[in-house]
Amino acid sequence: MSKLQIKDNPALERDLFNKAVINTSVSGYHNRLKQKTLQQEKDNEIEELKSDVQEIKSLLKELLGKK
Repeated sequence: MSKLQIKDNPALERDLFNKAVINTSVSGYHNRLKQKTLQQEKDNEIEELKSDVQEIKSLLKELLGKK
Protein backbone atom coordinates (compact mmCIF):
# COMPACT_ATOMS: atom_id res chain seq x y z
CA MET A 1 0.00 0.00 0.00
CA SER A 2 1.63 3.20 -1.19
CA LYS A 3 1.16 6.42 0.69
CA LEU A 4 2.15 9.96 -0.17
CA GLN A 5 2.77 12.76 2.35
CA ILE A 6 0.30 15.61 1.92
CA LYS A 7 1.97 18.95 1.32
CA ASP A 8 1.79 21.45 4.21
CA ASN A 9 0.49 18.88 6.73
CA PRO A 10 2.88 16.23 8.05
CA ALA A 11 0.10 14.40 9.93
CA LEU A 12 -1.83 13.60 6.74
CA GLU A 13 -1.04 11.03 4.08
CA ARG A 14 -2.87 10.03 0.89
CA ASP A 15 -3.41 6.36 0.16
CA LEU A 16 -2.56 6.06 -3.54
CA PHE A 17 -4.69 2.93 -3.99
CA ASN A 18 -8.08 4.31 -2.92
CA LYS A 19 -7.25 8.06 -2.71
CA ALA A 20 -8.24 8.24 0.96
CA VAL A 21 -6.69 10.88 3.22
CA ILE A 22 -5.32 9.28 6.39
CA ASN A 23 -4.55 11.15 9.59
CA THR A 24 -1.44 9.60 11.11
CA SER A 25 -1.34 11.83 14.18
CA VAL A 26 -1.90 9.75 17.31
CA SER A 27 -2.43 12.83 19.46
CA GLY A 28 -4.94 14.18 16.93
CA TYR A 29 -6.81 10.89 17.10
CA HIS A 30 -6.91 10.97 20.90
CA ASN A 31 -8.04 14.61 20.85
CA ARG A 32 -10.88 13.68 18.49
CA LEU A 33 -11.96 10.80 20.75
CA LYS A 34 -11.97 13.16 23.73
CA GLN A 35 -13.96 15.71 21.74
CA LYS A 36 -16.55 13.08 20.78
CA THR A 37 -16.85 11.95 24.40
CA LEU A 38 -17.37 15.51 25.63
CA GLN A 39 -20.00 16.13 22.94
CA GLN A 40 -21.83 12.95 23.91
CA GLU A 41 -21.81 14.01 27.57
CA LYS A 42 -23.25 17.41 26.60
CA ASP A 43 -25.92 15.76 24.47
CA ASN A 44 -26.86 13.45 27.34
CA GLU A 45 -27.09 16.39 29.74
CA ILE A 46 -29.34 18.28 27.34
CA GLU A 47 -31.62 15.27 26.97
CA GLU A 48 -31.78 14.92 30.75
CA LEU A 49 -32.69 18.59 31.11
CA LYS A 50 -35.42 18.21 28.48
CA SER A 51 -36.80 15.27 30.39
CA ASP A 52 -36.73 17.23 33.66
CA VAL A 53 -38.56 20.16 32.07
CA GLN A 54 -41.20 17.81 30.66
CA GLU A 55 -41.68 16.26 34.10
CA ILE A 56 -42.01 19.70 35.72
CA LYS A 57 -44.57 20.71 33.09
CA SER A 58 -46.67 17.62 33.67
CA LEU A 59 -46.54 18.10 37.45
CA LEU A 60 -47.62 21.74 37.07
CA LYS A 61 -50.51 20.71 34.81
CA GLU A 62 -51.53 18.09 37.36
CA LEU A 63 -51.43 20.62 40.22
CA LEU A 64 -53.37 23.24 38.28
CA GLY A 65 -55.93 20.68 37.15
CA LYS A 66 -56.77 19.62 40.71
CA LYS A 67 -57.74 23.13 41.85
